[in-house]
Amino acid sequence: MATRDAIRNNLQEFGVTAAILFGSFIEQKEYRDIDVLIVLEELGDTSSIVDVLCEIDANIDPTFVTTAAFEENLSIGNPFYLNVLKGEPVIGSGYVERCRRRAAMPSGEVVRRYFDFALRAYRRAKWSKEYFDCYVACKFLIEHLMMKGGVYVTDPHRYDSYLSELDLPLDRDDVRVISRILMHRRGDVELCKGDIERVILILGERWFDRV
Repeated sequence: MATRDAIRNNLQEFGVTAAILFGSFIEQKEYRDIDVLIVLEELGDTSSIVDVLCEIDANIDPTFVTTAAFEENLSIGNPFYLNVLKGEPVIGSGYVERCRRRAAMPSGEVVRRYFDFALRAYRRAKWSKEYFDCYVACKFLIEHLMMKGGVYVTDPHRYDSYLSELDLPLDRDDVRVISRILMHRRGDVELCKGDIERVILILGERWFDRV
């Protein structure tokens, strides 16, 4: 409580819109950093805020964002900001609650936008044959499909679980290779030879080449 109170009390003078603690610190797990997202009307020189937070605890790791960028990222279902939104507001609880209500259900526009993101990434991957383009196509497709079911993707460590939850018309081997593409980005699994080409083929046949 002392750290929370100190953050709240010391940030009051800076007129921040919201300050949200998130991550392992509030989950009462072992932690290295105390993650806090600070929402400001405008991003100016934030060095004074950083200095004040360091005086409270050198492990405080602030991320700064404008209200406009924060709300835009929530409106398009950005997993990082949706995950932060589940955290503990130490300033701006009313504002955070309003954001939570607006972000509770993906809109039809957002669902369509994520399909477009996935399609563009697929077309890049089809041309480049690069892992990252293939990963982005898979990531946005999973997010699009989850949103169609009314659920946001909030945990970037669980893309393989989301893939299983979707019960897609894919055989077991197809699911495994897409899962490797999704989880390799964070170093959780190694790719096998031909994975990228195979996933590009699956994405095209199942979703994108008919568009």
